[in-house]
Amino acid sequence: MRSRDVPGLFSLALVPLALLGVLLSDSVSAETETRWVNGRAVLVSSAGGLRVSAVLLKPGQCESTLSDLQLGVEVVNETTSPVTFWPEQIATTAVVRRGEGEERIPLKTYTAQEVEKRIRRWNGLGNALDSLSAALDDGPEPKQSQVSGTYSERNYANGANVNGRYNGTVTTYPSDAEKAEAKKEKDDQLAARRADLESKVNALSAVLARTQTIEPGGSYHGIVHFKKKKADEYLVTVPIGKEAFEFKLSPPQR
Repeated sequence: MRSRDVPGLFSLALVPLALLGVLLSDSVSAETETRWVNGRAVLVSSAGGLRVSAVLLKPGQCESTLSDLQLGVEVVNETTSPVTFWPEQIATTAVVRRGEGEERIPLKTYTAQEVEKRIRRWNGLGNALDSLSAALDDGPEPKQSQVSGTYSERNYANGANVNGRYNGTVTTYPSDAEKAEAKKEKDDQLAARRADLESKVNALSAVLARTQTIEPGGSYHGIVHFKKKKADEYLVTVPIGKEAFEFKLSPPQR
């Protein structure tokens, strides 16, 4: 296994670089090397005119996918023929060491559609909670103020002056205009929150790896989600055409 510094080789602008995990790897069926991108180790395996880069990522920002194991993968086609990349065919095995032995546990690979459905379910739940909150909101609360003072009145029946003090609470109820203004402000806040959630959903969906035909000289990258299992390392096999690219990946750093 070779190691060299190649800035910008594996473009992961689709996710923050802080999500990159630190990896150690070897390959069985192809030549593998470690390349460094902004101080991070990315594994690159080459065979048959194809080049595959792989890196484990820290969890994303979506609550529904925080428990997923996430793999950033890039495929470069340097052959003279198109190749098809099927991310759902990527196989990942969790290796758990116990004493002198180890257990190997196959992990479920989530399709982009499955992940997208979970993300949108999470988004829909957020919108539903917002709508419920808005429905339970009765608008501006009545305002109460304390008043006190003195008074002096003339009793016209007997000509005597009547003096005294008063104190109490005055309740001022919101006007229709104030209620309408408060409702508009609430609706604007809900619309802004929903737009922000939808933007995040779209951003998360955009980086999911999907089935892709890669033309000669072309490349493709995305993120593949797996069911998470705490392990000492993960064995990942990326099949493309007649080639199988194998990686040993350490867990992403927290």
